[in-house]
Amino acid sequence: WFLSSIRISSITTEPFRSTGRPLRGVCFLSLIWSIISLMELTSKQRAYLRGEAQTIDPIVMIGKDGLTENVTAALDEALTHHELVKVKFQQYKEDVKEIAFRCAELTSSVLVATTGFTAVFYRMKEKSEERIYSLPR
Repeated sequence: WFLSSIRISSITTEPFRSTGRPLRGVCFLSLIWSIISLMELTSKQRAYLRGEAQTIDPIVMIGKDGLTENVTAALDEALTHHELVKVKFQQYKEDVKEIAFRCAELTSSVLVATTGFTAVFYRMKEKSEERIYSLPR
């Protein structure tokens, strides 16, 4: 019901409620992406992936240049090889969640968790025999 009550203006790409007023104080894409990504994994699956992520080191670092094409490409490649990737934020620490939602959107992955200045992403491999993690149901 929430998504059906929102329409997006094709000219300005500014989000509107059904009343026609713009949403204030919320990054619209991050909000929508968080709703979509929350629907993809159950709480058991998220807990399992968070536990698995505790044993891995960050592979991708987001530094002073922020979210660039190179960072996105590195994250995409890391997800292709590892499925579960930890990203460390060295700069932009006040915008961790917003940048993490954008990373998940750009790489077609799921944001599992953000803890402090670290984000964990998951993207399941297409072939079941290549999957590293077997998610609980």
